[in-house]
Amino acid sequence: MKYLMHILIILFVMGMVAPGFALTDAELLARQLAAAEKGDAEAQFKLGERYTYGRGVNQDLNQGFEWYRKAVTNGYSLDIEKIAKYYYVNLGFFKGMQDDAKISVFTEQAYLWFSIEAMQGVKSAASYRDKLEKELTVEQIAHAKSLAKSFPKVRIKREQAATASEQKTIDMKALDFGVVKAKAEKGDTIAQYELYERYSSGKGVSKDQGQASTWRRKAAENGHAKAQLHTGFVTEDRAEALEWYHKAAMQGYDINSNTMGLSHKAAGFDLRGRLERFGGIDPSGSEMFEEAYFWYSLAIANGHEESILDVEKVGKEINAEQIERAKKESDAVPKMVKKSQ
Repeated sequence: MKYLMHILIILFVMGMVAPGFALTDAELLARQLAAAEKGDAEAQFKLGERYTYGRGVNQDLNQGFEWYRKAVTNGYSLDIEKIAKYYYVNLGFFKGMQDDAKISVFTEQAYLWFSIEAMQGVKSAASYRDKLEKELTVEQIAHAKSLAKSFPKVRIKREQAATASEQKTIDMKALDFGVVKAKAEKGDTIAQYELYERYSSGKGVSKDQGQASTWRRKAAENGHAKAQLHTGFVTEDRAEALEWYHKAAMQGYDINSNTMGLSHKAAGFDLRGRLERFGGIDPSGSEMFEEAYFWYSLAIANGHEESILDVEKVGKEINAEQIERAKKESDAVPKMVKKSQ
């Protein structure tokens, strides 16, 4: 299970304990429905996601809209742009597939959500809305406008002012390379990490991955949280990688471990497809699915209940021995608690 391990360990930053799998996804859905009916905004949002993406339920975009609307009415701060972009990006996919039925539905949905976003005062959304309007019928436009007007004002979370460290990072990017290097050589961790990024990207200096690695490592050893995270990212040894992630977590670095499972699951299906086409000894890609099971398990233990459905699906791709091994490995991982900032 070493394939892609250095990529997938990256999300094990927050506190995790051994998964218990006390709920099935069907039971979780029933619990969410009960809470949503009582006015729980978080549960209503979760149902909106389920019906929008078809997670554990039949996809129903109208139901998704209604649950999102209820969640916002009850004070949930909904990311409207994310929903609008979901429909817009998938619209491009269906256009490529020449799926006229999906094109019609997703064009109207994208128009609806960009309309809502524009009504919330986001000027950039208006250009998307106006572009999409040209592709809709008069009836579709009227229907979408009616729904948009019924949508409540979203409570926008105020962004906090940049911390002193964040502001220094911003200021560092504006400095000449020579100035940054001089600061880095004197032990400035923010400058050291900036050198890592510049050598990696070739910004203001020729690309040099050796130099990039050297400065990233120095920044990590001197306590730069993001450098510690990236050092764990490229570390093949799991124990060493987890040490770096633990250090980053203690400084407040927060990443959702669910994505690790998603990455491994995608890798598993990709490997399966490749081996089925070109031949190989393991057409199931089972090592990737086992690793996905491991990370989804940790996500569940960390409170990401949406991973229950994923672990159920991945569990069908591996055998009982692999499931037991993945659970045992997750049991053995020490608890890591993200330090409050």
